[in-house]
Amino acid sequence: MTDAPAPRRGSTPRSVLFLGHDAYRAGAQMVLLSVVRHLRALGAVEPVICLREGGELLAEYQRLGRTVVLAEPEAPPDGLRRRWLGTRFRREPRGLVAGLPHRLDRLRGLRVDAVLANSVATLELAARVREVMGAPVLSYVHELEIGLRRWCGDEVFAQAAPSVDLFAAASGAVVELLASRGVARERIRLVYEGIELPPPDPGGDDGWRLRLGIPPHALVVGACGTLEWRKAPEIFLLVAAGVARVLGPAAPHFVWVGGEEHARVREALAHDVRRLGLEGRVHFTGVLARPLPVFTLFDAFLLTSREDPFPLVCLEAAALGVPTVCFAGGGGMAEFVRDDAGVVVPYLDVVAAADALVGLLGDRARRQKLGETARTRVRAAHDSRLVAGQLAGILDELVSGRARPGPGTGGG
Repeated sequence: MTDAPAPRRGSTPRSVLFLGHDAYRAGAQMVLLSVVRHLRALGAVEPVICLREGGELLAEYQRLGRTVVLAEPEAPPDGLRRRWLGTRFRREPRGLVAGLPHRLDRLRGLRVDAVLANSVATLELAARVREVMGAPVLSYVHELEIGLRRWCGDEVFAQAAPSVDLFAAASGAVVELLASRGVARERIRLVYEGIELPPPDPGGDDGWRLRLGIPPHALVVGACGTLEWRKAPEIFLLVAAGVARVLGPAAPHFVWVGGEEHARVREALAHDVRRLGLEGRVHFTGVLARPLPVFTLFDAFLLTSREDPFPLVCLEAAALGVPTVCFAGGGGMAEFVRDDAGVVVPYLDVVAAADALVGLLGDRARRQKLGETARTRVRAAHDSRLVAGQLAGILDELVSGRARPGPGTGGG
């Protein structure tokens, strides 16, 4: 990430409408919440927040400014049913926006300097809001191909993208996706995601090593995410099995933080754990309100995602000095890891990933060196305050007209 332009201290704050798809606890939503919080604290913006749906983070959004929720969802299905129905249930930007024009009337008469639309799930809403308000739009995109099709759809993207003045891409991989969809490169700004940095001394593991049955001096490989095809927990198990075959009794423990608690998902993964001979060696924590204590156990982080634009969990591990093993072609994390903050292996190459972990776990000095590079890189370039400042600078460009090629330019 390049140095962020300084927020506009001492001047009248920009009035900015922030569009979010919902208030659930997930990566893009947490990024938006952090950006609004920092910009408001710096006096850079007067926020107004418009969410397509509510969620458990709604109260936190409401504390930051006026918050309009266009539609509260029905009670969501749980577990595996939500995994299969989730695409339709959580998405529906076309039906939601088209069916609630009267709710958009709440925004009529509201004067804002700019609109920041977070995630492609808000693109159609952003296009409609532009019609209502006429303010320039910045779209912060956190998705790659599968995510774009799931949360927006090819047709909606093609129709709505010309209404966006500028795009902020969460990684170089996202830049390339947008360019491949016809967005002119001069309309794209690279804005890597950031995290709220943990304290220098994050504390202990809150008893998690004992709770999971991990011996005091055993090494631990961590992962984190939902238990879905995109995050590839089954690949995580295959890599774990490969490491265990090489290291035998000296193999590390493997801990996956987060994921749905649905019985069928856990049953399927438990089946593989048994068949791979990994019982007592692989642990799933389920969803945690405070995952940081578990992260303090990790000696290495394994990202098995098939598609992940720029996963915050890797940054959170890196901030603790933990190097990452990830796949090339699986998203933007290889841009962070490079060759000095972990190991990048060929896409879905289970053997190469296992070999990389065996090498890291067997060489403490190398592991610590890579982890320290990762820690330094996160603190220098991926502090969420820097991300907020960079977005503030782009919004200033939009409002001043210095960077407005105009909607409709460059396709979509």
